Amino acid sequence: MISNLTADLKYALDKRTISGMVERYGIIAPKGPAGSVMFFHGNLVHASTNNISPFDRVVIIITYNSVENVPVEMENARPEFLVSRDVRPVSTLPEEALLG
Repeated sequence: MISNLTADLKYALDKRTISGMVERYGIIAPKGPAGSVMFFHGNLVHASTNNISPFDRVVIIITYNSVENVPVEMENARPEFLVSRDVRPVSTLPEEALLG
């Protein structure tokens, strides 16, 4: 499964599209110290390059999506562990669930 995380999954925008978006909207390269967290809208065009530093980098991506923003069905869709097709809304638990 780890090979699926590092493989070219072919879910990329071509350079012409990216260039046009950068010209129109600009580009930001956020950086932060170890332990930093970044939150952004799941529909934001984003990327992460290979880690070229001598230090490990752990990345976890969790996306909560509106039930109206269902992933589009497509040929060669991303694997379930990257894009779940379970579109049930998140529901709250009773307050007692927080008590150990």
